[in-house]
Amino acid sequence: MSQTIDITIKNLSEPLRSEAEQRVKDTAKAHGYGVSFGSSSCVEETREGVATLARSWKTNFFAFLHHPTDAVEAEAWQIGRALSPGGERSDFFKFLNTLYHVFSRFTSEFSLFFAIDWNAKDKVRFREGSFESLIKYLSRPCGWAEALYIPESDSFWCDDEVPVIFTVRYPEESQRCHRSAEVKSELTEAMAEMLMCHPL
Repeated sequence: MSQTIDITIKNLSEPLRSEAEQRVKDTAKAHGYGVSFGSSSCVEETREGVATLARSWKTNFFAFLHHPTDAVEAEAWQIGRALSPGGERSDFFKFLNTLYHVFSRFTSEFSLFFAIDWNAKDKVRFREGSFESLIKYLSRPCGWAEALYIPESDSFWCDDEVPVIFTVRYPEESQRCHRSAEVKSELTEAMAEMLMCHPL
């Protein structure tokens, strides 16, 4: 069964996109994950839903995780297994923590989504909060899936039929730093254009 895990940024300016992609690629590699970019990179089972989200959010930044890294398609079933009851989640949480700090200079928020199947008109669950809230959410017995308790066997059944989007928002102080980085990028572009028109 395929498992799609994606990192998405809304309203990412084009000058920052290529740098953000490279930073995500480097971060993923350092933590033992692969990554592919673009809404068309996802597996067929989630392609319709991803395309709908891309149109709705008017976003151009999608980073799909590969784990194992040699997976031909953007599948992350090993991460899905780690988020299951009894799974070892610390490696994935360390990756998310690094990514959280990497993204702080590019955006005031970013989103992750988890899905097995996602059709164009499917309803999905939506959560938002701090990075700590994300980790707490994924630390539940079934990770991103809904845990249904079975009293007879004293166990959980993980319901992963409905995809989930979790948007992480940065504190106000980090947002001010992000706005400063955007201004710096715009000034750099303006200076480059000026030099082209009026060389020294």
